[in-house]
Amino acid sequence: MHSLLDQDAPGLAKELASLSPERWQKVFTKACLQASQHLADLDENAGYLSESLRIRGALSPEEVATAVTLAEAADAKYLESQKQNEDQTNVLSVSPWADF
Repeated sequence: MHSLLDQDAPGLAKELASLSPERWQKVFTKACLQASQHLADLDENAGYLSESLRIRGALSPEEVATAVTLAEAADAKYLESQKQNEDQTNVLSVSPWADF
């Protein structure tokens, strides 16, 4: 996950890792709430977790486990879409006229 984050925000993962647990929780909570407000197709479970964060400012251990599962599934989906895009780019970059 750090490598994906570092692609878009170099050094951010390292900076986040250096925060105190209390500060990290506040930053993470605000980031999640901000992101969830901008997603039209937010997963129902993610919406529930977002609402829990907004109301209580924290997740229960069970909710954390759900969040991890959702994050892993989202990462896998993202990586698969990137792979498909690469495959499509490779197909499109081969000229049908290359032999002429």
